Amino acid sequence: MTLLMLLLVAADPSGRFGHDGSRLEDVRQAQTLTPEQEAGYRTIAEWEKMATTARSKQRRSDGARAAMHICLLKHKTPLSDAELAAAYEVVIKLLPERPAGNITAQEVEVRREAAATLGRLGFASAAVVLRECATKDSESFVRSNCYRSLGLLKDEAAVPLLAKAVANEKPTPAIVAAEALGAIGTAEARAALEELTKQKLEENALEAVNKALDDLDLRK
Repeated sequence: MTLLMLLLVAADPSGRFGHDGSRLEDVRQAQTLTPEQEAGYRTIAEWEKMATTARSKQRRSDGARAAMHICLLKHKTPLSDAELAAAYEVVIKLLPERPAGNITAQEVEVRREAAATLGRLGFASAAVVLRECATKDSESFVRSNCYRSLGLLKDEAAVPLLAKAVANEKPTPAIVAAEALGAIGTAEARAALEELTKQKLEENALEAVNKALDDLDLRK
């Protein structure tokens, strides 16, 4: 057991969560659980094991979504720093695309949700992983969520990557990348958007660029 997991157990002795991210101790306040019901709850470490090593795609998805729900749900008993860090580290592991033959390969839906979750959590440290995924993932839906999350994190280092995406991506991810540049809103992001207006963009992408510039003007 890692030091992080030891801290997790110390912070919350029961430390068990349902598939929807709910805490076991919250459920106990409402009803008396049978042993079978209690067995349906797992620690973050157990959800991680399911998400990364289960043979069944469905089971891997179940574990992945549980970890993401734990991160995002508001609990009566808030997550400890150790618990949140543990769940966050699980989501980070779910993002990279792996070879199709790998038993732990994550489905597109899981990677897409992981990319979105990292933006909503607000950890600046996720930006590095998101930038890498945005340049490597083969699925446009995943890349789109990476762009959106980089905007939510206001990651200034992502400006060149996002500008390139607006110019070269398919319409949907290009639009999201333009919106992310507007969300970052720095002088460099504005300059990138202005430069993009001079390029030959797809009509919807150009509209997104112009809208982002208008929104930046309105914030002044």
